[in-house]
Amino acid sequence: MTYYMKDGFTTNQITGAIAAAALHDLHVNNFAFQGFPSVIAEEKGESFDVFIALGDHTVGPLSVPFQTGKAIAKAFQQKKQIDGEWFQKIQDLLVALEAVCSEHPRT
Repeated sequence: MTYYMKDGFTTNQITGAIAAAALHDLHVNNFAFQGFPSVIAEEKGESFDVFIALGDHTVGPLSVPFQTGKAIAKAFQQKKQIDGEWFQKIQDLLVALEAVCSEHPRT
């Protein structure tokens, strides 16, 4: 976890907000895979690369600009959900994970 003291947020709050959006998507649409994915955010200069993973499968990155990451984290602090364009981007990442997981069915 990285704490951005002057901006008042952490990378865990970004990943928490994305996980909360994934949980909302699970309630609405369900997942085609078994379990709940991990969310990883890596700082890349002026942005964060976000990956989601389940078992041996990882998809991403979803590039989140620093200011957007900050806004997502601040919304999470206030118990607000991600919506609009960024919720759709998270859904797209989940769909990509579903596709990767379905390529390797269990035997």
